[in-house]
Amino acid sequence: MKLTSTVLPESFLRCLDPVERKKLSGGQITWQEALSQGQVKNERQLQNQIVNLLRLKGIEPLWHRTDKKSAATIGWPDITFAVCLAPNNDKRYMVYDSVPCAWEVKFGKGSLSIAQQQMHVRLSTPPNAWRIRVIKSVDEALEELKKLGL
Repeated sequence: MKLTSTVLPESFLRCLDPVERKKLSGGQITWQEALSQGQVKNERQLQNQIVNLLRLKGIEPLWHRTDKKSAATIGWPDITFAVCLAPNNDKRYMVYDSVPCAWEVKFGKGSLSIAQQQMHVRLSTPPNAWRIRVIKSVDEALEELKKLGL
């Protein structure tokens, strides 16, 4: 028996196995799942805005798709890029001092997973030298770019 036209109460939905819930409720989700889906969508939009900001500044970031499962290393930051600070004084070679940057984008009250925390420690500890930041808004991204002299 299918209950596709019946709206099930939240307390009942939470008690069901997600597979069974899908069969019984026609795909109804709990409010917690709806909130999580909304946060993912908002975080994806924020990442897109930040990537566009970086490109406006002439910075080409590495950014993995967020609409499909990624093959990236678990815990790897959402957006990575490098920026040059200033040319050195050696006239024979145009060599720039650069800073590798890794930004984890979190929307609202989102927090780092344990895998992300561990990766941030590894990336920022010698011999690695990544500048790791958690960015929660376009304004924070702009502020960080200012700190980098951009």
